[in-house]
Amino acid sequence: MGSLNAIGRRGPRPHLRALTGARFLAALHVVLYHVLAWQGTWFSAVIGTGYVSVNFFFVLSGFILAYTYGDHPIDPREFYAARVARIYPIYVLGLLLAATFFVRAHVNAHTVGLMVAQGAAVLLLVQAQVPNWSLVWSSPSWSLSVEAFFYLLFPCIAPRLLRVKRPRVWALVMWCVLMAIAGLFLRFAPPAADGSPGTAIDILRHSPVLRLPEFLIGVIAARESRTRAWAALPATLAILVALAISSSIPYVLLHHGLLDPLFVVLIVALASGGGLLGRVLSSGPFVALGEASYALYIVHVPLLLIGRAVVQAIAPSQLETAAFRAGLIGLMIAASLMAFRFVEWPLRHRLRRALGGGRLSEDVAMGEPSPAK
Repeated sequence: MGSLNAIGRRGPRPHLRALTGARFLAALHVVLYHVLAWQGTWFSAVIGTGYVSVNFFFVLSGFILAYTYGDHPIDPREFYAARVARIYPIYVLGLLLAATFFVRAHVNAHTVGLMVAQGAAVLLLVQAQVPNWSLVWSSPSWSLSVEAFFYLLFPCIAPRLLRVKRPRVWALVMWCVLMAIAGLFLRFAPPAADGSPGTAIDILRHSPVLRLPEFLIGVIAARESRTRAWAALPATLAILVALAISSSIPYVLLHHGLLDPLFVVLIVALASGGGLLGRVLSSGPFVALGEASYALYIVHVPLLLIGRAVVQAIAPSQLETAAFRAGLIGLMIAASLMAFRFVEWPLRHRLRRALGGGRLSEDVAMGEPSPAK
């Protein structure tokens, strides 16, 4: 397939299997960032910038939703029901796995009232709207709170964005907005005295409003049909080079979408087939792992907490070993595959039917199996 031509064509969308495989690599990037960084060992510059894969997910989310719904009138009730069914089962599983740590921290600090308020915010997916609450309970949940904000706006925004003339210009404008916001924070909100990002930068990292342009870039990218499939590999190499020299790039810029144009090229190229890279990512093992990538992203931090607590209790000397880290990563991947098979997939479709979410979702676009298979 030489070009995507995602919008403006009736009928079923082709499976985007290469993007499903790419989802696994992005989720694994985040996992390695958390596991290796937490252990206090050295790690490469590429692994140390795992947070940029969240940028990739935000752009990809806008792209897939526009690709899926672009030629269909969007019924908000069905759309929201489908989104809840898509994200909530695994989201709740991640919260359950981390519940003991969340409750114990508040009980020990005698802040049960705060725990109830924060817990309600997390369950309602609005924690990212409250400064300093984004990472409570289970830290990966902050990005789902941001995504929930995107989903809320999508039925209103997408039909307008998908009709704009000169989509590349609009995407460039959105990216310039991101860079302008990051530049303002870089200039007027420097890191705290202890070297930590500080409250202002924390708001920049987690604010749904400030991250919205990334999602909109992805929506607009679904209009793109002129990126060649072979561009996937050069785009990937360019991303890796940028991450390798990340120490010379301001953290705020890199965290707030500096690489989004490269992500767009990569996503559209992979959606167009992806050339050699696309064939690798479309293989059975990568697709299977990609299907479980959302579960991997959500459960890996709770499993990290549990794994560290268990090893601390029985063999604390093993906490900093490579064997412990490798075993933990393997456990996370295995657990994500099981969570997808036995929790995410069956509950997603039951919830969609119960909530009236209809049949249309990104499942087909991402190459995931049908319920009959």
